[in-house]
Amino acid sequence: MKKLNLFINRLANWKGISILLSIYLLFFIFVISEISQKLVNSMGEPMKGIDLTFGYNPALPLKMVSQYSESSRELYFIFTLTADILYPIIYALFLSSIFTLIAKEKEFTFWKKLPFIILIFDFLENFSIAVLLKSYPNQPIFFAHLCEIFKFMKWTLLLPFALIIVWYLTRSILNKIGS
Repeated sequence: MKKLNLFINRLANWKGISILLSIYLLFFIFVISEISQKLVNSMGEPMKGIDLTFGYNPALPLKMVSQYSESSRELYFIFTLTADILYPIIYALFLSSIFTLIAKEKEFTFWKKLPFIILIFDFLENFSIAVLLKSYPNQPIFFAHLCEIFKFMKWTLLLPFALIIVWYLTRSILNKIGS
């Protein structure tokens, strides 16, 4: 943990944040968008990913998996265990670094660790999705429940953290205006 904290502290400057933001945007534009387009092409219509839904409904991922074509399930499976492993790492580093910069937080506090806790839930959600995709036509309800729990935890932690970052940014801007 100490090495991770030191690494984040080194990234927590405008140059580091700019690099992470660039990596994030390039990854989103060229990897996520490309795979999304391939999924649309394999389905013939827009396809929503299981991990982008919100709420707790174990029947939903089972229904979604059954609606995907065989090639879509295979592509989504590969995406889940490759690009969707890198994506949470990128956003966890970005969020933790930006929090460190704007909150001036050098110690490895809960708030600085939170993006990595979210990352763990994202990884667990990805594993559950992969099991659901590979299990089809079987529909393991246990993994549908796990998927929904991990997805719910990811979103439930991510949204308040984003609001905390907005609060710190607003406070920082108001302090600069008041100075």
